[in-house]
Amino acid sequence: MAADQRIDLELGLEPSDPIDPRHAAFFAREDYYDVLATLRDEDPVHSCGSGFWAVTRYEDIRDLS
Repeated sequence: MAADQRIDLELGLEPSDPIDPRHAAFFAREDYYDVLATLRDEDPVHSCGSGFWAVTRYEDIRDLS
């Protein structure tokens, strides 16, 4: 199982509700901050689909900029 799928399952997400910041609904989730904290701790470079990655730690974002 890929790390992004494992994180989605640990957060109790269904395959139809993946972590995907490309969709505005992601930012309206009640558990938005919990999801981001889990990603920063466990999967800081999270695959969100074909060729799209969510980078969630400040240091990593700074280094990529």
